[in-house]
Amino acid sequence: MADLTRLDAASLKTFREHALADFITDLKSIMKDDTNGVRSLHSVAKGLLPADYYGENAVLGIGLMTADDTVYGKTLLGSVLSSATSIDNILDAQGTLFGDIDDNLETTLTTLLNTQGSTLEGINGEKLLDIWSDIDRDLAGDEDD
Repeated sequence: MADLTRLDAASLKTFREHALADFITDLKSIMKDDTNGVRSLHSVAKGLLPADYYGENAVLGIGLMTADDTVYGKTLLGSVLSSATSIDNILDAQGTLFGDIDDNLETTLTTLLNTQGSTLEGINGEKLLDIWSDIDRDLAGDEDD
């Protein structure tokens, strides 16, 4: 991992190309179905089913228990779906946040560091804040978050 105790261009570039890129790749892979047939939370939350399972419940395979609440199957199904949807929304928001962080690091490296020096010390703070302003929006979230 890059040494970020001194924020020079080389350290930022190493961080972006390795640690951040690996994290973004891992985050994207979490949101995809496994090649061995394990469905992702994203697929569960969206009700996406492989063609082999057409007509089955997309959230839980608990058979007739989902038909009514005699054994609380319907309640269980609703709770699982609600939880899966919440986690999927968090993962989606994290994907947006870290994608923006990656874009902003690239902009910082290519635009500001190349024109104003090799460290962040020589960069106009206002320009740096302008580049990173979308991160504030990502962290603030929606009213529903």
